[in-house]
Amino acid sequence: MTPDSTTSSLELSLAQHESYVKADPHNALLWLALGDLYHRAARFEEAVAAFERCLVESPQHPAARSRLASVRISQHRFSEAEAILAGLLREDGDSAALFYNLGLAQFYQDKWREAQENFDRALSLGLKTRDNLAYLTRSLHHMGKMPEAIEFCNRWLGEAQDDQSKAYLALLEMDDGNMPRARELAQDVLTRDPENLHASTVAGAYSIEQQDMEDAERFFGNILRREPENPRAWLGLGLIRLYEQKHAEAIAGLEKAVSLMPENSGTIVALGWARLAAKDARGAETTFRQAVAIDRNFAEAHGGLASTLALQARVDEAQQEVRVAHRLDPASFGASFARAVLLKIRGKEELAKELLAKVLQQAPAEGAQPLIEHLRIYGAKQLPKTPPPRSGASSDVQRH
Repeated sequence: MTPDSTTSSLELSLAQHESYVKADPHNALLWLALGDLYHRAARFEEAVAAFERCLVESPQHPAARSRLASVRISQHRFSEAEAILAGLLREDGDSAALFYNLGLAQFYQDKWREAQENFDRALSLGLKTRDNLAYLTRSLHHMGKMPEAIEFCNRWLGEAQDDQSKAYLALLEMDDGNMPRARELAQDVLTRDPENLHASTVAGAYSIEQQDMEDAERFFGNILRREPENPRAWLGLGLIRLYEQKHAEAIAGLEKAVSLMPENSGTIVALGWARLAAKDARGAETTFRQAVAIDRNFAEAHGGLASTLALQARVDEAQQEVRVAHRLDPASFGASFARAVLLKIRGKEELAKELLAKVLQQAPAEGAQPLIEHLRIYGAKQLPKTPPPRSGASSDVQRH
């Protein structure tokens, strides 16, 4: 059936049912059927009105209340849907479809733990659909439970046998630190679907690791053309521009990434280094302090702050932050870099300015990698730490 014929059939059904309820306005089942048709036609407020009329004719009708929750999910009114579904489950605690829809309503309110529990409950009640497995996987991913997420993603892949599930598995493997496996899965998907977002994210991160910035830009650029608010792609693009020493563009890309994930301290630290590379020591200081405020136990936030304080010849403050960073992580690059600067300047402000002008070429010790090379490696590691993607809700709603 073609899309036009499907639309015509839906419009015909709507017209028929509208005539039926006019002829029999107290028939609850007709109002229920009409509400379903309005929902399918994306006429959401009319669907709500039809389901509410069904409840007038048959108070507490469970199917009408469930359908009403489904419309609220389609409207992205997730808290209202959650309230309706929670009430229904107090009356009927064995409905897999209700648990799944409650999980959806919670997933899109960032209630990952509650969503995961409800998708898991739906699964235990027999709902082994690809959608339920997919959302269970995504919830576990958001919670950082990587082994469990990979386990369920493999089950999703087994059920779906499609590139969407395989690409998501590639993303999970990368986030779990298994880049060879991630790259293998991503490459397989990209041979069939060169525009796949998740596979492109993995390929872009791998390209940054390999210093292939041209390929990395191609992958992240493709993502942003299709998904302009993708935080991983903005982070990737910002890191590429930083590596190319295009400071203004790097800062713009990293600022966009931070705006999309304001609690991600690793991305904020990357932005701090970009500002430092652009000779904006005060701006870098503000940025590193922002990262410290979000996560006081992140060594590289303190190490970056130590570095920018050292480059401003604020020796005592820098030494204090070096001690904190070193205590949190003896291998902290930022702390090592700050120490190297302090050893060179010893309070000499003019020398500090000279070092700031050449900051990207600096190495903390003889034979060590310069800062720009460290930032490439550091940045590639930050990409997997950014939030996993979400997905559209309305097409996944289960009828009850």
